[in-house]
Amino acid sequence: TVAIIQIGTGRIPGEDGLGIKSGFTPPSGLNSAFDATTGTLTITNSGNATLADLKSMLAKVVYTNTSESPTPGARKLNIKIADDVGMESNEITKNVNVTAINDKPTVDFDGVGSLSAGDAGGILFVSGVHSSNGVEVVPNAKLSDADSMQYSQMVLTLSPHSNHLETIEANSDALSVAETAGVSISSNTAKTTITVSNIASTEIYEKILQNIVFKSPIKSPTLSDGDPEADFNDARPISVVLTDRDSNPVLDSGTLTFNNEAS
Repeated sequence: TVAIIQIGTGRIPGEDGLGIKSGFTPPSGLNSAFDATTGTLTITNSGNATLADLKSMLAKVVYTNTSESPTPGARKLNIKIADDVGMESNEITKNVNVTAINDKPTVDFDGVGSLSAGDAGGILFVSGVHSSNGVEVVPNAKLSDADSMQYSQMVLTLSPHSNHLETIEANSDALSVAETAGVSISSNTAKTTITVSNIASTEIYEKILQNIVFKSPIKSPTLSDGDPEADFNDARPISVVLTDRDSNPVLDSGTLTFNNEAS
């Protein structure tokens, strides 16, 4: 045994680890192994490694943490080395201070693992039909956050076509979910911005987002009284700003497009 580094006081089993910095090539003869049960990294010499070799490898020992939400606080490292006849040094200590970093939440518009333009909703649009009830913009949307299961706010903003009074609104299902969960949903006067507020679970915010609808009086250009084809085909950008419970926001923007269908 050449060196032993053990996480002592403050160790969190299942989180804390020790290893050798990625990219470092250990000197010939030196090997390392981490025992997660005891929190111990052991460096052994199976060849003719020198004290200078050991020093270079000790300089590359790193603390690791496998948790997405690590436990903050100090970890005390106990370090000792031994010579080639087994005589051990005095034990020295070093503190590692752990601070959790808040991850940003993510928005998956189509629910299949990547950001989408919301075509799952847009493809359902039929001209003139959804001026009253609207069409769900992202009915399959998924929300996630690696270190939080709750959110505090979500803001959706529509950039409508300049020639049409288009809006986004929360449908009756969204309003019901919000009322039950104690979440507020408000809109600006033009109904182009929706703000969802109050702390609630991923499931609640997800259901509300899935039930946001787009409304437009636009008519297909194939109809006798239809609107210009350019108006019908132009994209309508919709942005989503989602904030987790720890006030860490993420901005993801998508574009809602329409199929050129007649009612």
